[in-house]
Amino acid sequence: MIERLRAPSTQSSLHLPPPDAWKQPDRWLNPDKLEKFYAPTDDRRFVIPDATVETIRDLFWDDYEWPFDYRDLRTLPDDHHFHWEMDTYQPIHHGGSDVPAGFRELATNRGLMPRQFHNVIHHVTREPEMPCLDDMAEYIQSYMLAKRAFTDLFAKAKQTVHAQRRFSVRREDVRNNPQRINGREHDEIGEAILASQFDEHFKKYKLLLEEAQAVVTARTLFDEIDIHPRLKPHRALRLLSSAATARHVNYVPLILGRAA
Repeated sequence: MIERLRAPSTQSSLHLPPPDAWKQPDRWLNPDKLEKFYAPTDDRRFVIPDATVETIRDLFWDDYEWPFDYRDLRTLPDDHHFHWEMDTYQPIHHGGSDVPAGFRELATNRGLMPRQFHNVIHHVTREPEMPCLDDMAEYIQSYMLAKRAFTDLFAKAKQTVHAQRRFSVRREDVRNNPQRINGREHDEIGEAILASQFDEHFKKYKLLLEEAQAVVTARTLFDEIDIHPRLKPHRALRLLSSAATARHVNYVPLILGRAA
């Protein structure tokens, strides 16, 4: 059993966690012993954000509470780019190509996290090796296809929900005002028209679901959404409205172990 160190309060810092928070403080806080490592990557040298976050979390005791107070600017979350440094990815270093900078800025290559956790990443890891230009360009294309598919899906889900509402409103109106269908027991014409509209929207909605599933070939913001043909359009609206416009993955609740 590793004995946990107890650090004097003077050693506590917002820059890095205090020694007693680390499982091996002598290894990571002693400049003479610190050996930085590369964050986990796939075979394309793409940093794997989830694995990186878990690797960093594993350096600390589970009961360590990362500083977070929305009233304290020093503890507010940071937007971490998993591929850094920024200058390395600038067009001037790549014959004017904006592919590396665009790749670095993708929402799936960024993460919101407590500032101190962000500091730790830069303290213990090396700058990731840059992926090759072709792999980055292919990933950008895949990401944009996925984003377009989900944006289209959001629009179609919205139309489908509106069709459902029209369907319900028409039925309620006829139920309360039977004179609108001349005393008939059933509004065959109205039902047929609304059903046709709904079916048209829903068929396109399901096709877009299939397209969305097909284009997501790597972990994206959208993978966390439970996409399947049984997904209700109104639920899709709630799920997709944030994902289609998200700027980065939010790791704050995961790291804090509670809602931020």
